[in-house]
Amino acid sequence: METQSAATGIIKTLTNAGHTAYFAGGWVRDLLLGLPSDDIDIATSAHPDEVKALFPKTVAVGAAFGVIIVLIDDHQFEVASFRSDGLYTSGRRPETVHYSTPEEDAERRDFTINGMFYDPINAFIHDYVGGQQDLKNRILRAIGNADERFEEDRLRMIRAVRFAVRFNLDIEDKTRKAIKHSAPNLLPDVSMERIWHELQKMAKDGRFYKALDLLLDFGLLQVIFPDLKLLSQTELNELIKPIRRLPSTCPPVAHIVSLFPHYDIDAMRKLCRYLKMSNKDRFLAEFLVESRSLFDSGKEKEKADWARFYAFPDSQICLEVYLSFRNIKESTEFIETHDGRKKELAPHIERLRHRRLLLNAGDLKNLGIETSPIMGELIREADRIAINENILNPRALISRIMQSPLWPKGVGECK
Repeated sequence: METQSAATGIIKTLTNAGHTAYFAGGWVRDLLLGLPSDDIDIATSAHPDEVKALFPKTVAVGAAFGVIIVLIDDHQFEVASFRSDGLYTSGRRPETVHYSTPEEDAERRDFTINGMFYDPINAFIHDYVGGQQDLKNRILRAIGNADERFEEDRLRMIRAVRFAVRFNLDIEDKTRKAIKHSAPNLLPDVSMERIWHELQKMAKDGRFYKALDLLLDFGLLQVIFPDLKLLSQTELNELIKPIRRLPSTCPPVAHIVSLFPHYDIDAMRKLCRYLKMSNKDRFLAEFLVESRSLFDSGKEKEKADWARFYAFPDSQICLEVYLSFRNIKESTEFIETHDGRKKELAPHIERLRHRRLLLNAGDLKNLGIETSPIMGELIREADRIAINENILNPRALISRIMQSPLWPKGVGECK
């Protein structure tokens, strides 16, 4: 069963039991924008116990806030009772909720474009907050008092930026002023996990540089990353410039690392912990920082260093990051240089990707080298020589490594 059919089935069950029920929020917005979406939330006049009584498979994930998960085949839907919220004291959740009407429920939501309902049975949109007109005019507007909406849940400031960039909307003046006013209060009420999750969504939507521009303009970027407070507005604008040239396919980690071009590996690891990054994101951040020495002008880098770099799965992302810091003429030379080098080192890059050594521990034992620290040094040295001198034949590599100063005296006859 497809998602919309399953969700409509829930609406029919609720309405047949005498309740009002609609699709709510983002799905309605996407419908009006002509965007495909399977992320359907349902709002209803039924209370949580009534919802649970109507459906055989439910999960009470937020019954205190009127929210029940209903499971239909392979789908799950968040079914929330129409409600109005009490006081917010944590910057995230209300202390109390009261069951209410669709009109009152719409008024508690964040932005007009997210505050509409859709009746799939009668194909009718219920809009109590002017969301349709704002979408038509490409406006992002907080519902009701903008200052109150951001005091209730301060993450809404970050979400405003994401929606504005994703849907190419202008942020309405009062909403914009309220974000600037509330920006200093973002932390600590909003957890870093929630902020990082929003930043990742922004990157996934594309045009992440525009989101960073807005976050910077509102003062949110400096709140999220306190080190940026030390920079002037001119310095911050210069810092953002290269990020505007990053491809939209670059992961958010690449953008964040680019904000801190002078961070060493220890500072970057601290930043990764601060953002609560996954291991995958942390490894990429560390790789981007550790690779900087390859791109520094000055000392010539060995071919072996470049081959190991190209063999890393995310080396292309790294190249795109460093390419963004160059002008058009430099970019052309940069691309030609790396394309030529990768072609030259292709056999070694492929071997490194599959972790195939031309000379291994077994080969060294056959040559009379005993298991010891020197064995590991010889294997690494042999691999370096193979790449730098383009040796692809194991026998030729053995002859060459035996000439190395690392090779033990008196050893060299095959057993």
